[in-house]
Amino acid sequence: MGASTPYNPKFSELYRDLLVTLDQNGVGSTLRLTKKALAHGKLGFYSCSAFSIGEEATIHANLYGKAFDAVVRVTDCCPKKDLYMIELEMVEDIAFQARIFLQLAAIANYKEACDCDGRCLTIDEAAFEWIEEHAESFAEEFESRVNDSVI
Repeated sequence: MGASTPYNPKFSELYRDLLVTLDQNGVGSTLRLTKKALAHGKLGFYSCSAFSIGEEATIHANLYGKAFDAVVRVTDCCPKKDLYMIELEMVEDIAFQARIFLQLAAIANYKEACDCDGRCLTIDEAAFEWIEEHAESFAEEFESRVNDSVI
């Protein structure tokens, strides 16, 4: 990739096009990731709605037309200005599914960065390059961020 390409393989850069919603007992909200969205086995989000701590909910993620659902438990919900900062933990063991979903997001982000740099790659070409250049560090970062979680 050229030097001007804005691609950054870190998790924080992957979520721009990710739509995440949370539903709990009829209460639903679109979520926005916090700066430390995935740390110590917990997922951090901002929400317009409050959620009941200790109760399960369903998180729905959609990226480039691909959907991913999981059962989570709300472990914290704090008011912060006009939003709520919520913390979730996975109830199901979904590590493999979550990793594949995030890798697809990373590859799509990489392809978009290449396109912006004038390199129009197919998704297969982008995937091949991304795997060669970033798969190992992605795996290490993923494992380090979920090291004490069931995801």
